[in-house]
Amino acid sequence: AKVLLQVDGIEFAALADELIACWARARAVHVLGNGGSQANAAHAVLHLRGASVAAHDVMAEAAWLTAQANDHEYRTVGAAYLRTCGRAGDALLVISGSGNSRNVLEALETAGSRGIRRLGLLGFGGGQARALCDAALVLESRRYGPVEDAHSAVIHALADVVSEATFPTDLRGRA
Repeated sequence: AKVLLQVDGIEFAALADELIACWARARAVHVLGNGGSQANAAHAVLHLRGASVAAHDVMAEAAWLTAQANDHEYRTVGAAYLRTCGRAGDALLVISGSGNSRNVLEALETAGSRGIRRLGLLGFGGGQARALCDAALVLESRRYGPVEDAHSAVIHALADVVSEATFPTDLRGRA
C-alpha cells in the first residue's frame, strides 16, 4: 500500500489527459506489457473500452505473437505490431515494472517514429522507458508485486477519470 503514496498527481493527470485526447481524436490506444504487467495491460484495455476508448491489447493475438517472436525475436513484437496496426495520432501505453524490457523499449522507439503518443505506467524509477515517454506515471519502488498492484489501482482510477470525460453523467456506472 505504501507504493500508492508514490503516485504523482501531475503525472496521473497528464496520463488521463493523453487518454482523453486520444479518444477525442477518435484514435486508438495500444497497450503493452510483459508478465504481470501484461495482465495489467489486458485489464487496462478492458476498462478503457468500458470508457468508450478504442483500446487494443498488443499481446492478445497468440498465433501472431508467437510467430513474430519465433521468426524475428521477442524484442520485436511490440514494434512489429505498431508498424502494422499503429497510426499517427494513436497512443501506446506501456506498463512495465522495470521500464527496461527490450520489447517495450523498441515499441516506444517505433511509436515515436510513427507519430504515436508514448505513455507509460512504470516502476523502478522508470528505467530506460521513462526518457522515451511523452507522459508517464513513475513509481520509485523496485518491488514487482507492489508496483503491479499500484498499476492496477491506477488503471481503475484512470478509467474513472476517462469515463467522466467520455460519458454523459447519466450513463456512467452502468458496467
